[in-house]
Amino acid sequence: MVEVKKEPFSSRKVQKADRENIHRDSSTNNPNRPKSDKGSILIDTIQTLKDLVVQVNRLKAEYVTHSQESREVDD
Repeated sequence: MVEVKKEPFSSRKVQKADRENIHRDSSTNNPNRPKSDKGSILIDTIQTLKDLVVQVNRLKAEYVTHSQESREVDD
């Protein structure tokens, strides 16, 4: 009879843990972030999106102003 030794961790679990460690340590994460849990990442992402919406609205208003000034110059 052949005895099969069971490893404490399956290779799939080790690979998943390795991927999570690589992701956590990757340079795409902000190293200054005090937490890297999902909630903190979502809060940061929401704030970034809000900042971008404000910037888009400011640029739209600036575009309208420049367009109006351009029409006045052309007249």
